Amino acid sequence: GEPPADDELTLAHKSAWDVYCVGRLARKGYRPQRQRRVYAFRNRHGFTDAADAAFEKLWTADDLTWAEIVAISDEAAAARDVVSA
Repeated sequence: GEPPADDELTLAHKSAWDVYCVGRLARKGYRPQRQRRVYAFRNRHGFTDAADAAFEKLWTADDLTWAEIVAISDEAAAARDVVSA
């Protein structure tokens, strides 16, 4: 499915999309600034093991749909909310 317009994206979903895209570019030879992406992702999804696992899943994926990216992002954010409670 199509992602929503930029102004309708949540910051968490925008961050997840960024990780997915830049991870793919890194495998094509571009300089990815991986640690910068990790930190930005953790700021939106929490500093948890679940967020780190979600980051790796997004970073290493090649053919995710928008719905899959959102699901990974939402799962990581939900784990953050459980830890915060």
